[in-house]
Amino acid sequence: LQLPVGTIEQQDFINAMWRVEGLAVLAWALGRYELPPDDELVVPVDLYHAMGILDAESGHQLLSTPVVRPDSELESMQTHLFMLHWRLRNYSLRPSPMDFVDFSKSCWFGSFDISGFQIMNGDLAIGGKPIDNADEELRGIVHSLAMERHLAANWLRGESSIYSETDTST
Repeated sequence: LQLPVGTIEQQDFINAMWRVEGLAVLAWALGRYELPPDDELVVPVDLYHAMGILDAESGHQLLSTPVVRPDSELESMQTHLFMLHWRLRNYSLRPSPMDFVDFSKSCWFGSFDISGFQIMNGDLAIGGKPIDNADEELRGIVHSLAMERHLAANWLRGESSIYSETDTST
């Protein structure tokens, strides 16, 4: 924001645009925006309108009376995004199908709700295909958006006071 127009480095611009995925989680937490499905990117202009970023009066109103969803909803979203991020990271290290549904019943921390995931053949689905048959480029995009959304959920739950230093280990 402090750079003259047109002087931002290309990679810094790309990194900043990925942060929109985290902003969507923050907007969801404020009840201002519904997150797109796990395999779809946020439409930035829709998000900006929902948050009042393009309208000073609306933005001021939001900041003066923020209402955050109950902690139980934030915790559920955090777990969902953690497991989405974990499955994509796990697939990048071990590119083979797994029984994600069975895993959800007894993974290393207990269990998690699978109902919010797209599932095919018992595994995570991306773009209407099981993860191992999904388009490689789309799988990479979804991995990045999952990490950004996971970061926002962890920050919301107080895992760090500084957003950019929030851990997203899987």
